[in-house]
Amino acid sequence: MVGIESLTTATTDIQEIMRRLATSRPVFHSEADFQHAFAWTVRELHPSAGVRLEYKPAITGPRPEIDIWLRLGERIVAVELKYLTSKLEAVIGGEEFRLAHQSAMPVRRYDCVADIERLERVVNAFQNQGPIEGHAVLLTNTRQCWLGGSEAGTIDAAFRLPEGRRLSGSLAWGERAAAGTKRNREHAVMLKGTYIAAWREYSTVPGTNGTFRYLLNSITADPR
Repeated sequence: MVGIESLTTATTDIQEIMRRLATSRPVFHSEADFQHAFAWTVRELHPSAGVRLEYKPAITGPRPEIDIWLRLGERIVAVELKYLTSKLEAVIGGEEFRLAHQSAMPVRRYDCVADIERLERVVNAFQNQGPIEGHAVLLTNTRQCWLGGSEAGTIDAAFRLPEGRRLSGSLAWGERAAAGTKRNREHAVMLKGTYIAAWREYSTVPGTNGTFRYLLNSITADPR
């Protein structure tokens, strides 16, 4: 198992990357833009790091691709990034940003939680090869993500991430979830570890929905 000191160091690394990004890139055009900027910042902090995008580690289960796969000496860091947006139009440093309101939020919430499950599989599969940790980062300007609200009876109640939410065990769709919603996402998400939603400030830009926050869930070997 990765020690507490190592996990603290790893988590601090991710927070430092997000702090630097918030200064240079308070908003992104897309998830791909976010991923590229994140990887670029890693190389600035760790010039000798091995950085791979959309890496496919040898693990079982659905969707094995990992957004960013890092090798820092003997240490492996697997990172999944999500960027959920509400409508925003802003000009920052002369650059125009037009973010769309993303629909299908139940599916997107499912994918965010499934990222944690996938990282658990990766960390446990590679733990005998040296120090490894996984990090799931969700960046959003959608206030409902951190505020929550009435969840009783909603099809995606298990996957919602309001501040303070505790995630663990088997997380499944509600009974009223349609087959089309669940397509390619039918299986329940099974988490071995326990994760608490603790949102952090990222940036504030002019305009409606201009507040961005991020959620960081870190995974150690053999989570409990």
